[in-house]
Amino acid sequence: MSPSQKMSNLFDQIDPSGSGTITQAQFMQAFQTMNPPASFQAAGAATVWNKLDPNGTGSVSKQA
Repeated sequence: MSPSQKMSNLFDQIDPSGSGTITQAQFMQAFQTMNPPASFQAAGAATVWNKLDPNGTGSVSKQA
């Protein structure tokens, strides 16, 4: 599975309603419960989120 497929699957797990958007709160909850990759764990949830949401909007959308 390619990295983009892995990220797509992870996004779908965080967004079970299929809205196409996840909030920072959903991401933080998932980070605590879903055993993210070691590189993400080493960086920390806030750092990973800030890379996903560089504009600080509070949510991110799934890229098609």
